Amino acid sequence: MLRSFSFLLFSLLIFCTAASGQTTDHRACNIDERLNILIKNNPEVLGELDYFYNKRFNQSKSAERTEIVYTIPVVIHIIHHGEPIGSGPNIGNDKIFAQMDILNEDYSFTNDDSDQVPQLFKSDAADTKIRFCLIQKDASGDPHPGFNRIEYDEIPNFEYIEEVIKPATSWNSRKFMNIWVLKMPEDHVLGYSYPPIPNVLNTTKDGIVIAYDKFGIDEQSLGRTATHEIGHYLGLQHPWGSVEGCDVDDGLEDTPLCRAPYYGCPVYPQQSCGTIDMFMNFMDYVNDDCMYMFTNDQGARMREVLQNERFAITTGYEFICELSTSNVEAEDKNTNEIKVFPNPSNGFVNIECTRDMELKDAVIEVFNIPGQKIQANAYQSIGNNDKIQLDLSELSNGTYFIKIEAEDEILVTKLILMSRH
Repeated sequence: MLRSFSFLLFSLLIFCTAASGQTTDHRACNIDERLNILIKNNPEVLGELDYFYNKRFNQSKSAERTEIVYTIPVVIHIIHHGEPIGSGPNIGNDKIFAQMDILNEDYSFTNDDSDQVPQLFKSDAADTKIRFCLIQKDASGDPHPGFNRIEYDEIPNFEYIEEVIKPATSWNSRKFMNIWVLKMPEDHVLGYSYPPIPNVLNTTKDGIVIAYDKFGIDEQSLGRTATHEIGHYLGLQHPWGSVEGCDVDDGLEDTPLCRAPYYGCPVYPQQSCGTIDMFMNFMDYVNDDCMYMFTNDQGARMREVLQNERFAITTGYEFICELSTSNVEAEDKNTNEIKVFPNPSNGFVNIECTRDMELKDAVIEVFNIPGQKIQANAYQSIGNNDKIQLDLSELSNGTYFIKIEAEDEILVTKLILMSRH
């Protein structure tokens, strides 16, 4: 439900905290000194926040729908203290690739737990049409793995992150989404990000900071802290808006008005403000394993930010992520009729036909960028409800094309492979 934004200043910097452990995760946004310092040093931030949340968007406009998919190039800065790779803050490559898979699944609504969305909200749940690629080239065109490992001494406080680590390690925030993964100076903090306002945009502050034990998948995390924080980076608020109560919310039609955040794993349904609450939204504070969805309007809001405040970050990603297909003879054809997920993938790819059809005597072929056939598999029939899994885990990272040919049908779609070996 849409209500006008009430300008409560100190809730606008997103600063999430949690108790240790997945089962006791307790996210919350605090009146934190980070925002106090930002406002103290930049009094104009008051007006910027008010404009962005209260006046920036045409709230009477229905959510824009699009088939355009926006891809954001990501560079990850792993800040460690000399630990071996795979230990403590010096997280292993597997967690990096797992986190990228999680982001692409959550933002495309292909997450494994998407079927947990209650019937009441199924029509609201959405593919945001936003994807993330771990860069394969730097801005100069030189090969790059997409992440940096940088050793620092212990991090004494958050000012050290903002004033020392970020300025020394940040890549051009107009062209890349920077993510810093580190040991927080306060153990209860999960992560934080800033909204896209002028005093943050195109500065070294811009990006996402995530606690290392909340990045990727392990016994404490399913990777949803990054999903949540990127939502704020792209302009989303929490569903209850800027202050707890039933007078305001996040300004979006399809996120029901709710009084306050939810924690843990609530039993559905829960109600406040006279309606059933969407506590399983990625922008609430429930445990990672109890959040499943973005809405259509949330997707439209984030895409509008990508079309405006963050326009530059989606231009040139083909080069940065090696997505150019200029030397491939075949072009994508009928890509909306094939569902390939996860995409990018770590090597195990699911394929579904999305329209009502049956392909007889079908052949699924995988081609690389130069057009060489890498793999071919024959099937007697592929129906609308069939799911086929390909094992491409032995292939190198890069861009591939999946071609399905049957009788007079030729379906082609693109796949980004980011294997873990």
